[in-house]
Amino acid sequence: MCSSKNKEKIKVLIGIDEIYSSEKITNCFNFRDQYEVVLYDNEKNDSNDLTYNFYWLEYEYLNFEKLINPSNKVLFNSFCIRKGLIRKAQIAFYLRKYLAKSQSQLFKHLPETYVFELDYIDYLDEALNDCFEVEQALESNLSIKEGQNTKKFILKSSMTNKGAEILIFDTKKQLKDFFIKRIENSEDEILDLREWVIQSYIEYPLRLKFYNNRKFHLRVYELAVGNLKIYVYRDILALFALEEYKIVKKIEDNNLDIKSHITNTCVQLEGVDKTSEEFANAEEECVKRFWDLRFDENEDRNMEIKGNIFKQIKYSISEIFNCLHHEPTVFQPLENAFELYGFDFLIDENLNCFFLEANAFPDFKQTGAFLNDLIDCLFYQTICVTSDEFFDEAKICEPTQMCLVYEKKNRRIF
Repeated sequence: MCSSKNKEKIKVLIGIDEIYSSEKITNCFNFRDQYEVVLYDNEKNDSNDLTYNFYWLEYEYLNFEKLINPSNKVLFNSFCIRKGLIRKAQIAFYLRKYLAKSQSQLFKHLPETYVFELDYIDYLDEALNDCFEVEQALESNLSIKEGQNTKKFILKSSMTNKGAEILIFDTKKQLKDFFIKRIENSEDEILDLREWVIQSYIEYPLRLKFYNNRKFHLRVYELAVGNLKIYVYRDILALFALEEYKIVKKIEDNNLDIKSHITNTCVQLEGVDKTSEEFANAEEECVKRFWDLRFDENEDRNMEIKGNIFKQIKYSISEIFNCLHHEPTVFQPLENAFELYGFDFLIDENLNCFFLEANAFPDFKQTGAFLNDLIDCLFYQTICVTSDEFFDEAKICEPTQMCLVYEKKNRRIF
């Protein structure tokens, strides 16, 4: 590495609307002498201005036309085309296509997923015809005997996140009522969101007695760099529901406690005053470090379980990007760009790990006040892996929390 003593400072423009993330990113750069930080201002900054070396901005603020082919050396924080990863229907389609022609074991880590498109409520039956397995299961549920479990599904909008636009259902009527309600709350007969996915609901998630048998999912941060290396950030979050998870044999009126099923932190803390002690206590109960969790009373077994789960996560993420780098129309990594994603995984009672979805520009503040250092370290090590290498700067520390799981040139897959 070259010494940075005699170099001009690297000019960084930061424009992240969410204050929590903006301050942390800024602080990471300010800790380094070779970086000079300027905060983005909508009124003052011109998107055509390429006088900076590093742009860490909201997606909407990035001038991709200028940044992709700059006249000077420029690094920025998002790929332009990545809908194949972050839209649930798109990634479901391309993963199914990939699995059909490969010997990948990724299918073991994916819930059954069906793309569901609906423009008008009158065409619900026709739309379900394209999801034949779902339609058949819903019909079979009608004849389920008393005391038996129905086959359940979860409906998700292809583009929304934070637990929005979700329905857990086991009858066609529940699905129809959901869309009717959406239309009643709209001024148009045409559904504003037409692209959805229906997944088999993982009805038996892992529940840990040490945490009152509450359902949880894992938020895994992943860093995609250049054209293309994939790193998994080792410090994983476990996001818990606040209430005990109880299995419902059949979904009936008001018998499904949605807050015990949907583990997104924003859903769990909805309506709680953010300045209150209640919020602070609830946040601490919702958000925990994966590596601190107790899966078993025996410590050796405890670490073995966590190691196996992490291995499944790394394999799944590497395979997902092995799929997507062959699909340039929906995912185009760029040599002078990087992007942080939030991947969500759910563990079932047999310790199988399932990929649920990927989010661009994830909500880092859901980490909460108690685990601030986790995000500080994530941003700092992101700078080490991306900017320091790109601008040939000496690293102050090695990014030990960043685990390389995929490299396009070598197809390094775990």
